[in-house]
Amino acid sequence: MKRTSERRILSLVLALLLLIPAFSQADIPLPVALMAGTAPESLHIRVSEPEIKKLAQFDENRTEQLNRLIRHIGIDISLDGDLSSTGILVDGKEIVSFLQKDLDDRTERIYSFEPKTVREGKNDDTETDGDDFTVFLEQILLKAGRYMDEFYPLFAAAPEAFADRARKEGTELRFSGFGKAVQRVTISFPANYVQENFPETLAGLARTESFKAYINGLTFSGNQKIGLLYDENGKIVRINYDGKVGKTPETLRKVTLVWKVLREENHLKDSISLKTPAVTGADKDNISLERDLDSTDGSAGTYTWDVQIDHRAGKEDVKQTRFTAELNDTESVISGSMEYSYKRNGKNPKLRIFPEIRKEKDGEYKGTLEIADYSGKIEKNRFLAQVQLQKGADVRWPETELRKAETDQSGEPAEQQDPEETIAGMLIQKLFELPEEDLAYFSNEIPADLWLELIH
Repeated sequence: MKRTSERRILSLVLALLLLIPAFSQADIPLPVALMAGTAPESLHIRVSEPEIKKLAQFDENRTEQLNRLIRHIGIDISLDGDLSSTGILVDGKEIVSFLQKDLDDRTERIYSFEPKTVREGKNDDTETDGDDFTVFLEQILLKAGRYMDEFYPLFAAAPEAFADRARKEGTELRFSGFGKAVQRVTISFPANYVQENFPETLAGLARTESFKAYINGLTFSGNQKIGLLYDENGKIVRINYDGKVGKTPETLRKVTLVWKVLREENHLKDSISLKTPAVTGADKDNISLERDLDSTDGSAGTYTWDVQIDHRAGKEDVKQTRFTAELNDTESVISGSMEYSYKRNGKNPKLRIFPEIRKEKDGEYKGTLEIADYSGKIEKNRFLAQVQLQKGADVRWPETELRKAETDQSGEPAEQQDPEETIAGMLIQKLFELPEEDLAYFSNEIPADLWLELIH
């Protein structure tokens, strides 16, 4: 099997679990919170007993050989903000591990076989496949959950913060599933005010320092307007925003946001239309997002997503993306299905994910995650793994003096053994200790005399 296929299978299992932001007040199960982008920062994850159900390039016999081997392998991960600890297991026992610290421009790692050495790596996204499901999870789905949690209180605070610019009037608009609006508040910012006061005054409404830094990193141009609709209880029913915004003056976008919103103790519901055509050029990204996280019934919950993205940046760069999820929490079991697909250059790959995860004692969740890979309607691969997750303990970075790995004049690592190759060697060495019948995947097509030499 190709190494890229092996890495992809593993990344798909971990993709739903690895990108963890701040905790939400909504009372929803931990596996659902992961998808919503609202799980606790400290988390412990174990992936074990992987099983290939189908692999396009393998026949049944070769697939069984692979399963007898990989069923012994597991991964143990502890996440704590910007720190993480990852261990590779064989039959539940750790054989190698590493600590990682994520910084703005790089990562730092300490491997168990080099406990006093820090190896640095660049945060380089140039080789990232923008169509990959893991990229969609990080850049769209999980980020959208975090942004909704941050932007809602910012918009809610705007009428009081900008009382001198707020105009109130009565209205009567009903939005199915969200309520009836009886009051409209419009806050207008003329271009000269924006030039003198943005982004600082807007960033001042942010709840967290990280979100404040995000707002301060934006460029605003021209007139800006915020519109809020309230129901008879003073709760926001819809949010509107219009203005030119970008990360730099050269990348300004005409942002039009229409956001219907429901915020109750155990029910979060959102319907978002976000249009962002470029101020200069024909580029545009239109996003439609529907999310409904309902746990008002103490014995059951339903959680759904529907995300559609239309990306156009010239005739040669057109892509349509869709993600849907329908999850249910019945008798402490999270189950359902998720589907990710895109259309680009005549291709239409599809990924389907089927979780079945039960809540155990002490807030621990255990179950399976099954993933099927399609080309159009044809199933190519199917993979299953056991998953275990719960709130985790702190991850500690060593306080003792550490030395940095040697680098050459360009700052690249000096010629030395690649840590990944070292880990692979340690893993293979440990696997060779397994019973011979579980090593048929390695021994296949290797002459008998050479094989005996390798394992003895």
